[in-house]
Amino acid sequence: KYPILSEKRIHFTQYQNKTLRNAMACLLRLPNQTSTLWIVNTHLGCHFRGDEQYQQSLELASFVQSLTDSHNAHPELIGVILCGDFNSPSFFQAPTLLKSAGLIETWEEIGIGKGFTFPSTGVPGLSSYFSFFPPPMMKLDYIFYKQTSPNHTRKKITCTD
Repeated sequence: KYPILSEKRIHFTQYQNKTLRNAMACLLRLPNQTSTLWIVNTHLGCHFRGDEQYQQSLELASFVQSLTDSHNAHPELIGVILCGDFNSPSFFQAPTLLKSAGLIETWEEIGIGKGFTFPSTGVPGLSSYFSFFPPPMMKLDYIFYKQTSPNHTRKKITCTD
C-alpha cells in the first residue's frame, strides 16, 4: 500500500550480557504525494535503572540524525517518526535524551490523559475476564517525530488498516 523505498537498521551495542536490540527504519512514499517519510521502530532493553535504555537511546538519536541528514539524498523527505517500546518511564534519561536531540514526543503535544501503556490491559472486551490485571500505571511506549522540511505542515493522518 505504501511503497518502501529504502530500509536501514542499527544494531545497538550489547549492554552487559543482555539481549541484543536493534531499530529498523523504512523510507515510505506517502499516499498521493511525492513526499517521503522515515518510519523507525524499536524495542529498547529493560534495565531497572534505565542505563541500558540510555545507552541505546544515544545510539538511536545518532541513527535518527543520520536519517534526517539524508535529506540531501532524498529532497522529498519531510521527516522521521520514531516509535516503539522504550521501557522507559518519562523520568528516565532515554525519553529526555531523545527530546534534547530534537525529537518531539507526540503525546505531550496532542495527547489526552497520561498516556499510560504498561501493564497492558490486553484485548479490548476481554478485560472483564482478566480483572486481576491492574490498569496501566506508567508510560513505556512512545511516538516521536522530527520534521526535516520547515515548509511542510503537519496534519492529522488517520490509519484505517
